[in-house]
Amino acid sequence: MKVLLEMKLAKSSSFRKNLKGQTPIYLVAEKCDRGYFIVIQFTSKDADPAFVKEAEDLAALAAAKKGIHFKIVWIDARKPPTASKV
Repeated sequence: MKVLLEMKLAKSSSFRKNLKGQTPIYLVAEKCDRGYFIVIQFTSKDADPAFVKEAEDLAALAAAKKGIHFKIVWIDARKPPTASKV
């Protein structure tokens, strides 16, 4: 099984372009069985439900359009509150 992994910061200016175009094209060109777009979230804005939904919808659209298995993996890298501030 051949898998493509692409990591991107949620705040990247090329996030949407890569998600809906570049990464799915690489997946097909490299004849990968699966593709995972790994998104690192450092701020609350990066984890906003509207942003996450938009990205998930773009990934689903790209997968359907290209006939590929393509998913987003979210990594929440926000700094958690310290125990003394909870």
